[in-house]
Amino acid sequence: MSNLESLEKIKSVYSLKYDLAISKVAILEKEHLRVKNKLDEILSYYNEYCDFFKKKSSQGLGIHQFKNHCQFISQFSPVITQQKKIIQDLELKITQEKKQLFNHYKDFKSLEHILSKKNAELLSLKSKQEITSQEEHFVNMHFNKN
Repeated sequence: MSNLESLEKIKSVYSLKYDLAISKVAILEKEHLRVKNKLDEILSYYNEYCDFFKKKSSQGLGIHQFKNHCQFISQFSPVITQQKKIIQDLELKITQEKKQLFNHYKDFKSLEHILSKKNAELLSLKSKQEITSQEEHFVNMHFNKN
């Protein structure tokens, strides 16, 4: 196998790695958006319930009702904290995958550049060989006539 064929195979591997990295980033960003929307829903519901609780409190609540509402509201805090932690983790993963994507991109582009140079050198060499072959043919024809 020639160096050029080896480089082509390596380039195809890096192309696959690059495509996979693009897919990973897209999947993580989609998941990030989904989790963020879920947090927004939870916060919206939490705020609506707090507004409802304030309205009910202003109308007067018994101690038992007040405790029940407070307990219900307190259950939101761990859920919100958990969602925020998930979002942070996803943002960290996205950052890491984007770095990986950039590295694969650089490697892929470097291989493309090397292959481009090698192909140009190969074309130049073939052109020189063709010219040399034509010159030899011309010289041989000239000597054969004499």
